[in-house]
Amino acid sequence: MKKIAVILVVVSVVLFGYWRLQGGKRPSPAKIEGLPWQIDSLADGASRVFGISPGRTTLGEVKKLMGSGAVLAIIGTSKTDYGLEMYASHYQAGILKGKLVIVSGLDRASLDAMLQRAVRQGVSRRFLLQADDIPVALQSRVKSITFIPAVNLDEGVVRRRFGTPVRIVSTGDTVKHFLYPDKGLDVIINDRGKEVLQYVAPRDFSILMDPLIKTTRDIIPG
Repeated sequence: MKKIAVILVVVSVVLFGYWRLQGGKRPSPAKIEGLPWQIDSLADGASRVFGISPGRTTLGEVKKLMGSGAVLAIIGTSKTDYGLEMYASHYQAGILKGKLVIVSGLDRASLDAMLQRAVRQGVSRRFLLQADDIPVALQSRVKSITFIPAVNLDEGVVRRRFGTPVRIVSTGDTVKHFLYPDKGLDVIINDRGKEVLQYVAPRDFSILMDPLIKTTRDIIPG
């Protein structure tokens, strides 16, 4: 018991000395990294979020960031609408969990050729690449990022975390797009579904904006 007491006294003295060296201040808590609203503006109209920069980062670099949980496949919603994606169903974005989807900017000709050789998985429209096509796919650069948080985000949370949007676009009775062109971000709030955060390089914001113009019901200032 005496030995334990001595150890505790020594530890207390060391901690007190460290506290005095720090000016009597408590050490500041570690900064949480990788949050959805931590968006860095880069030169030439680029940006970075989750450690990924659309237009710059390759899928190979994304794979290293996402780890073993990342899946690479061609995903299609129809026979004409499909793309090369890397995704993780359970992604940790700082303190938030959700699904992260990375869309490649691979050119259409290369994508079509890969699709012809790919293997369809079950009855879904998910096609797994042939081994020889994977290195080429990993060299392609990121076009866009989608994050679907597990928790619900309301308008108040969006404004506090991302700021005042430049525009709010309504595309349905329950769906609103909060647009941040300078961040390359579209925050989609769905009163009856999951919220979706879409990111592109700010210089390529038309990728997000152009489809909205065709389906817009209302555009109001932020």
